Amino acid sequence: MASATFSTLRLTVHDHPLELSTIHRPGPKPAILFLHGFGSCKEDLHDLIFLPSLQDHAFIAYDAPGCGASLHHGPSSDLTIPFLVATAQAVLSHFHISSFYLIGHSTGALTALMLASALQQQPQFQLQSQHRQQQKQQQKLTLLAFINIEGILSPENCPFSRSLYKSLTQDNEEQESDPLKTLTTALTTSPTYGHIQLASLLPLRIRPAAIAPLVTSTVDLSWKNLLGRFVRLSCPAMFMFGDQNRNCSFLDQLEANGVELVRIPMCGHFPMYSNPAKMLRRIEGFLRELGGYIFGGFRVMAWR
Repeated sequence: MASATFSTLRLTVHDHPLELSTIHRPGPKPAILFLHGFGSCKEDLHDLIFLPSLQDHAFIAYDAPGCGASLHHGPSSDLTIPFLVATAQAVLSHFHISSFYLIGHSTGALTALMLASALQQQPQFQLQSQHRQQQKQQQKLTLLAFINIEGILSPENCPFSRSLYKSLTQDNEEQESDPLKTLTTALTTSPTYGHIQLASLLPLRIRPAAIAPLVTSTVDLSWKNLLGRFVRLSCPAMFMFGDQNRNCSFLDQLEANGVELVRIPMCGHFPMYSNPAKMLRRIEGFLRELGGYIFGGFRVMAWR
């Protein structure tokens, strides 16, 4: 089993230089790409590499631009979900990924959903290599499965309040002066598993300038029939949710459309903090079962 390495990956996305703090483990089996969510980090799923049935899979995770140890050299206003989708595409290209499993949490799951949806709609999708910036190379990508962990699928399960959204979209002189403080206060007063831990880590996990573009683009997209996008994906899919969110109205619709529902006990929006062992076991089980017959009975998405 190869060990994971921590390194800085230098890429240019939409003409903006990035320095992405990255975890990468090479492997002979299809890669697992993890996209963390708002206030989380690349290390949240690091322990997947210790699971026996996944030890031969490549693993990639990185702190998103504007988050954690990653640096973004460009306007903070560009740190939106579409920009994060483009960043994920550039990372896949850099590591020459041809087939992969996609895991996303919260806003990272929203980024993953938009990535999967875009790939499905563009059969001639092209990725630009960082080392060959003057020419575009066609690269086949096969999405084997998508694990959506507490991802935003409607305004109902969007973690950002309308009041915060409105304060961030007002004229400059009226904008929320300290959105980080507002978010931290909201987390510490919420009776939800994992929120106190997140509140203590939030100042280290996201730069204040990245909050407004990420929150506003997430809320805007939450009204764009994300549920329809998710159920129309042609690859196997899981939706993992915390027990405190078991009353979301769309869960029955997901199950009716063949999405595997996984409910994590003693958990809210952050299973990696509240019940990581259960979360990892369910992810491992899902991927292990798929590994045996993914190219048999299930359809996968592939593009050239």
